[in-house]
Amino acid sequence: MVTVTDAGLEYFAKFLHDNESNAIINKIRIGSSSQPEAPDDTDLISKYTDLGFEEATASTIEFASGKLHLQKTFTNNSTEDREVWECGAFTSAGDCVCRHVYLPYEVQNNNSVPPGQTITIDIYIELIPDDD
Repeated sequence: MVTVTDAGLEYFAKFLHDNESNAIINKIRIGSSSQPEAPDDTDLISKYTDLGFEEATASTIEFASGKLHLQKTFTNNSTEDREVWECGAFTSAGDCVCRHVYLPYEVQNNNSVPPGQTITIDIYIELIPDDD
């Protein structure tokens, strides 16, 4: 489960109201912070910006079974292990739509990616109606 941010809710509201937004959800960022998710997140807390872990356009963008699915494989091009504790989906305009913080051992190798190794990030966004 991911936390949809305030900006994400605004994006969906604009998009669902006569397509007022031209931005699309197509970017993925990964980072190293384990700070809890919050609706007022505007970015990752500690995002990577280089050596294969920088923001990227999702290689898979699809809508199936009522969910938006984004996927991207990142390669650790640094010379040291890099920890991945957070990921997020962003619009083409840079707005943070959702952010997720992984639990310990939720990612292979206890959230650590050795040099030259890859990590595939899958983000699924599903809007579930509230009973209220």
